[in-house]
Amino acid sequence: MTVTPGTGSAQPAAPGFANGVQAATVTVPVKAFKCPNDEMTQHLLEAMKADKFSEIVYRLERYEVKGGQTQATGTLTITW
Repeated sequence: MTVTPGTGSAQPAAPGFANGVQAATVTVPVKAFKCPNDEMTQHLLEAMKADKFSEIVYRLERYEVKGGQTQATGTLTITW
């Protein structure tokens, strides 16, 4: 995961980021998913076509904090 700290106070502070967050990217290797049993894991990897699509990437584009909730908007990509 990579996070780019904000440079101003346009957004409320995120934990550890006094000036908010400008950008964030989370990358998860599909083969890293593990289920409670091996058979479930195998079915998941087959359904996700883990050999063809190796990563799931989420890129945060913006977020809005209202009260105790945050709404995030971004792009979710499954890549090979």
